Order: sequence, then C-alpha cells, then structure tokens
Amino acid sequence: MSNVGVKMRNFVNVVTEHYMEGLCSLSRIKVSDLFYGSTQEAEQEAKNRMAADPCTKKMTLSPLPNPRIQFNTSRPADGSMDFLPFYGGNDDDGNKILCVDAAGRAVLYDAGSAATVETLPSLHKPKASGPVALSVARPGGAHDPARPDALYVLDRIRGSFEALVYGDPTPPSPYQYRLARCADMFVWHWLRLPPPPYATGPRTVRSYALLDGDTICVSSGAEDRFGTYFFNTATEQWTKAGSWILPFYGRAYAVPELDNLCFGIQDIRPHHLCALDLSSSMDGGGGAPTPRLRHHWPDMDKPRGWRLQNVSMAYMGAGRFCIAKTFDVATVLNGVEVVRENGGTTSKSKLRMIRHKSLRYGLVKDAIRCVL
Repeated sequence: MSNVGVKMRNFVNVVTEHYMEGLCSLSRIKVSDLFYGSTQEAEQEAKNRMAADPCTKKMTLSPLPNPRIQFNTSRPADGSMDFLPFYGGNDDDGNKILCVDAAGRAVLYDAGSAATVETLPSLHKPKASGPVALSVARPGGAHDPARPDALYVLDRIRGSFEALVYGDPTPPSPYQYRLARCADMFVWHWLRLPPPPYATGPRTVRSYALLDGDTICVSSGAEDRFGTYFFNTATEQWTKAGSWILPFYGRAYAVPELDNLCFGIQDIRPHHLCALDLSSSMDGGGGAPTPRLRHHWPDMDKPRGWRLQNVSMAYMGAGRFCIAKTFDVATVLNGVEVVRENGGTTSKSKLRMIRHKSLRYGLVKDAIRCVL
C-alpha cells in the first residue's frame, strides 16, 4: 500500500519539564518545520547537504514555541505529570491529551482551536511515571460518535490496568433503558481490567505497540524472565506470544500503509529506527518464534562525544515519523519518512528511509521528556 492519500498530522506535541519546579508544559511544533513539502524536495536537500563543505555546517539552536498549556503538581516530591496521547476517532491531528498526576488525578486537554480542559474522574490506582497509554476504538462503536475511543493505561511496573471510556458506568437493565434511560447518563469513567499474566511481581514493560487497531502488545522482562503478551480489547483476554521481547525502546507503531510493519527505535546502540513483522506472532499459543528485524536505518548522525540520555518517537501519518533524542548537550528532533524504492506500491517493493529536517534545542532549565 502506498503512502499517497494517507493524511498526515499538522502538529507535533512536545512535553517539557522544568528541572527544579516540576512544572510540565506542552508545546506544539508545526509538522512543516520538520518535513519538506515533498519526498523529492527532501531527497534534493539531502544531496545538497552531502555536497556541502563540512566546515560550513553549523549547529543552530531553535527556540521552543511558547507552551500551549502548563501543569504543576501540588507536591513535586510525589512525582511529575504524565501526558498521554488520546488520539483516534474524530481526533486524527493529535489534539486530545490526557494529563495525569502521581495521585491519579486526571484532566483531558484538547489542543484544537477551542483549547479546552475537561476534568475527569481519578484513576482507580495511580500509575508509576511513564505508563503505557494506547487509544483504541471501542468494539461495536461508542455511545457517543464524538467520543468513539477508549484510552487504555497500564502501569509499567505494577501491572495495574484500566481504560477510560465514555458511557454509563452502571448499565441498567434493558427494561430500564426502554423506560427512561438516555444519553445524559453517559460520562467519562475508568474500567478496571485484568492485569497482564506477568504481573505476579515487579516487572517493567520494555516496549509496547497497538496492532491491528485493537490488540495491545507489551514486552516485559526482569532478570531471567522475558515475554511478550497480547491483550485483545474486544474479549479483554491476555495471551502470551512468546518468551522474547520486542527490540524497541518504549512505544512502537504498526503502520498499515507500510506492510503493517511495526516501527520503533532500537533498544540497543546506536538506537536507530528499525522495523519488524509481527503478523506471524499473533496466532497465539505462546510459542511464536522471535521476530527478526526487517529494516534498520540510521535516522541521524550523532556528533562525536554526545551521550544519549532519552529517546521518544511519534507517528505523523503518511509514513512520516518524528524522532526526539535527548543528549547531554542538546535535544534533536528529526523528521524522517519511510517510502518504497522507485515509487513502488506493492508489498514486494523494498522500503527505504529519507531524512527531512532537524531541529536542535539547547534547553537550560527544562528538559524535553517526549514527543506525542
């Protein structure tokens, strides 16, 4: 399948945190600041960079856009805020973001033209910093077409698992519905979900992804125990894929228009963009073989002496990714695109990566935590 006609987001959401105060901010960068107008323009600019004199290349630091919204926890010692993407359904431009503090209190921020904040009920159990968060279309549709998705939130360490859904938290009998129940009974609420099978003790989720639009995939391991598990959001059942872990750092993205391969940042040095095929692992049974990497691309040329401290990635649509890498010197945002060689449109066409633009931020009091 080609990327042509696939919609691309207009903004990249950037989460920053103040080193001392625990103040978290959300800024938005235009996608046009990271990507050229076309693949051909990006390829031509890459040729120009190759031909340029290395002595003329200078590192230019970019100013981060002013925050769209800021949050501060009342007790910084308890932990900072987490910003969780709640994209999908009618929000395909990355506007809706769930903000959760260390106590489990939550608000839903819509960064669209209205820029609204909606208070939500607290989670049943607070989650450790940096939980797994995936937006999934609810089976059979939703009670409200404007709120078609659920946000699944999993504690990376303790395994506590919940979903934010819109509907009636105490469903009545069909007879009561026929009498008087109506849409004004619908509210946002949290559903408790079964913890993953590995959650019999402390286990850390190493990487995760959403497959086929409704299957959550998580890889967890501690010391001598490793495993990858699937959660079916329709049946609310966990199954084990195999005793191996995904080779990604944090979140990965299954991209239907690119052979439904799973793309992420490799969890070993030099932490490049990579892709693998998980389709053969979804049959269940727990004995699926370890999937092999199908592709591996250097998404940036790391300056000598720079030490990597953190990395995150967001999918922009149309085969384009924003990759954020934080070093001890600066944070670099790279726009890259994956396309088929020679304009191919079938799965038999090989894939290649094209670099677009880069932005570098030398923040002093703040750190870029992630891109969403």
